[in-house]
Amino acid sequence: MAIKKEREFHYHLEAVVERLKLLDNVISFLFEEIPVNIDGEIVMRKRDILTDGEKICVNQERASMREYREYIFGNMAFKDVRKYLVSQEIEDKIQKILTVIILTGWEKQINEIDINE
Repeated sequence: MAIKKEREFHYHLEAVVERLKLLDNVISFLFEEIPVNIDGEIVMRKRDILTDGEKICVNQERASMREYREYIFGNMAFKDVRKYLVSQEIEDKIQKILTVIILTGWEKQINEIDINE
């Protein structure tokens, strides 16, 4: 039986912030309704790229990175920080999503809210 090597992450502020941006963009991309060619089929929402369970795993890693950032800022004890990285299988899918994002030129849309209304 092969021994599975755990993914490694070097926890410092710049790496944590970059990973958060990446994961936030991936999740936003998956939920934005834009036409994208997935395996020869044009789809509006990209539900088949990550399963619901895999999206939960991505969100778990996002929460872990946010907690680690709070630890770096001194707002949380290290013992309370969850240490979680997605599996290599999910990471491979994330990298494919990033390729699609780059090839399509997609950018995350920020909704402007007028607080004066």
